[in-house]
Amino acid sequence: MQRYILRTLFFIAAFILGFYSNAILMARPPDILLELMGQGKKTTDYTKQRLGDTDSNAIKVSFDGQKFDPQYVSVPIGKRIEITNRSNSTLMQLVSSNDNLRTERGYGESERFIVVLMEEGTYNVSTAANSHATLEITVTKQAPVEN
Repeated sequence: MQRYILRTLFFIAAFILGFYSNAILMARPPDILLELMGQGKKTTDYTKQRLGDTDSNAIKVSFDGQKFDPQYVSVPIGKRIEITNRSNSTLMQLVSSNDNLRTERGYGESERFIVVLMEEGTYNVSTAANSHATLEITVTKQAPVEN
C-alpha cells in the first residue's frame, strides 16, 4: 500500500513538474521555432503579394433573375469567378456542359457560387429557370509570372 501511494505521488509530482516546465519553456519559443515562424511569414507575404487582395482577385458576375452582368467574361486559368444571385424572387440554378459550372441546387438571394476553372476554353452558362439568361466564360492561358 505504501508503495502504491509513493508511486502515485511520484507520478503526480512528475506531471506537475512537466506541465510547468513546458509552460515556462513556451513563454518564449526556441530560436529554431522563431526562425521557422519568420520564414512562414515571408512565404505568406510573398503569396499575398502574388495573389493580391482576395476580393479584387475574383471576377465578379451578378444574376438579377433575368440576365447575368456582365454576360461575357474572359479570365486566365486559375482565376476565381464569383457568381452572385441578386434576385429576391428567382433561384439561380446554373446549367452548363461543364460540370464545374453546374449547380445541384438553386442559390437564393445574395448567395455566391465560386469556381476556379483550370482548363482553357469557352463555356456557356444559363439557368434552369431562364434559359435566355446566358453567361459566356472564356478561359485563356495564364500570363507568365515574373520573378
